Amino acid sequence: MTRQYLYTAVILLGIVVVSIVPVIGQEVPRISSGKPDLQGVWDFRTITPMERPEDQAEEFLSDEEAANLDQAAIEREASLATRPARRTEVDPSGNVDRGVDGAPGS
Repeated sequence: MTRQYLYTAVILLGIVVVSIVPVIGQEVPRISSGKPDLQGVWDFRTITPMERPEDQAEEFLSDEEAANLDQAAIEREASLATRPARRTEVDPSGNVDRGVDGAPGS
């Protein structure tokens, strides 16, 4: 039993060491002034912008402000849904609008 625990401990220690080694070699990319480089691909599925406009200078949106933004988004989506669809009628002559590259609709 004791050897089994020893083998398990050695294997776990090996896994921990192997998983830490790549992290030690990493370095945070920095710009010339020494600040972290935040350039890259960002996910924009949030209503809180990274650089805030003057009218949203506070750190967090209040519940009321967030509700107002949500309601405005809902109203905007509803107004878009009521617009008539474009280019849904078939040309009676059977002609297809072809652009310069020959693709329909270009």
